[in-house]
Amino acid sequence: MTVSDEAELRISVSEARTDTKFAEFLGRTEAGFQTLRGEMQTGFASLRGEIQALNVRVDAIEKSTAGLRTTIIGTGIATVAVLIAVLAYGQTWFGIGVSAREVIRATIAEYQIAHPEPAQR
Repeated sequence: MTVSDEAELRISVSEARTDTKFAEFLGRTEAGFQTLRGEMQTGFASLRGEIQALNVRVDAIEKSTAGLRTTIIGTGIATVAVLIAVLAYGQTWFGIGVSAREVIRATIAEYQIAHPEPAQR
């Protein structure tokens, strides 16, 4: 065996080792990617299930609050109607108050005329 044959043999052995290590690395990398892909698919499936559960819950909440929305709108309309009624009849109530005051003053004046106070000494 000559020196060049020995050098070629060493190079071939070195290349074989490198090829073997590279193949092992690729195998481990592929296995790691397969594991990661499986975990991601499991995670996505779990998230899909949770999102569907949330959608069902939101639908239930919307159905249960549909009547509440109508009640709130009706209450707002009734409040506006009461406010308009108070403003429309406020002048009448003020006039009734003025009339009552005049009646009370007239009654007091008549009472004082009918029952004068005794003179003080």
